[in-house]
Amino acid sequence: MRFHYVILLTLVTSVATSNGTFSMKPSKVNTAVMVDRSIAEIQQGASTNRFLRVDDENSEERVFGIKSIPGVDKLSSYLNKQKLAKYLKRDKETDAVFAKLKLNTAGEKLFENPKFLAWVKYVDDYNVKNPNKPKSMLPTLMRQYSGESLSMMLEAAKQVGSTKSVATKLQTEQMKIWKNAGLSTDELFKIYKLDDGVSNLLANPAMNIWVRYMNEFNPGTKTTLFDTLRKHYSDETISQVLIAAKKVPTTEKLAVELQHKQIRAWLNNLESPETVFKFLMLDKGADKLLDNPQLKTWLMYTEWFRTKNPYARKVSLIDTLMDNYSGKALSTMLKSATSDYSRIMASTLEGQLLGRWARSGKSLDEVLELLGTTPAKKKVLTAIYRSELQAARSS
Repeated sequence: MRFHYVILLTLVTSVATSNGTFSMKPSKVNTAVMVDRSIAEIQQGASTNRFLRVDDENSEERVFGIKSIPGVDKLSSYLNKQKLAKYLKRDKETDAVFAKLKLNTAGEKLFENPKFLAWVKYVDDYNVKNPNKPKSMLPTLMRQYSGESLSMMLEAAKQVGSTKSVATKLQTEQMKIWKNAGLSTDELFKIYKLDDGVSNLLANPAMNIWVRYMNEFNPGTKTTLFDTLRKHYSDETISQVLIAAKKVPTTEKLAVELQHKQIRAWLNNLESPETVFKFLMLDKGADKLLDNPQLKTWLMYTEWFRTKNPYARKVSLIDTLMDNYSGKALSTMLKSATSDYSRIMASTLEGQLLGRWARSGKSLDEVLELLGTTPAKKKVLTAIYRSELQAARSS
């Protein structure tokens, strides 16, 4: 075993310089040749008493903390290349090489393992050398992982520059298998539990997989993401999903597109503005409601609804707000307006609110308690509200 250490130290000395760069000087004995020969002899069952056992994938990690030695990463990479070259010379099966590189123990971190790309290159080189019996990487991976796990791993690997190309290729192969097996988009939707109230639905990586399969490989009746969502979720739930997705940069664009489709569907079904107000979750909280983008969507919907259905009862914002919120909540709504747009709206709504309160007989004291934030504000409110009360009595 002492001689093993001597061989290793000699080898590391020849490749580790002061700055950790890789160097092989031809004037000295090329100990890498001895290591290469030892690989061949070990594979042939020869005695290991004379050479370092570099074909034992554990040896590099075992020998006195080898990975802590400067330059050893490049040494390891060099040795791996030498091993792969010998495997290729012998036409070693790609499955076997996968195991030799210990990729069968990599788990879900497979595509983050540097040896994976080395194996990819080995498969490519193998196929170039053996054009009449090419090998695909996918069967090897399918023996290691379930279809669902593998597809999620591939989707994640597509987001990384170094693995994007190979992951996309493998995902294409996988989806072709699904298509040939007649897997429908509905079945795939359920396999990934996308019909099960998944939080952040549009941001779920499985959604990207499903959308690609639907667009490129769908073996059944042509469908859309929006149609599929409507099969599995209520309008209110879809609206909640889209509202949440619009707040996330990566899903905002898709959410906006889907919401436009949803609004067109509501118009075609003549959903009332009051119903859509609830679909858009505008009845769930008064604070900062006037700054909520969904309120603008609702206002546009009411205009489109009137155009499409001119004989329907006209629905105003103030009446809808009063139907859904108490006086105290309305006060909170008006006071929490922050943007110029919402403040102008709040001023308009306050005037309309005072008129309706006056006609309903609400007292001045109640109004001042709800809306009077400062002495100056109370003074103005008193004058306006008394005028509204006078107008209400005269009508």
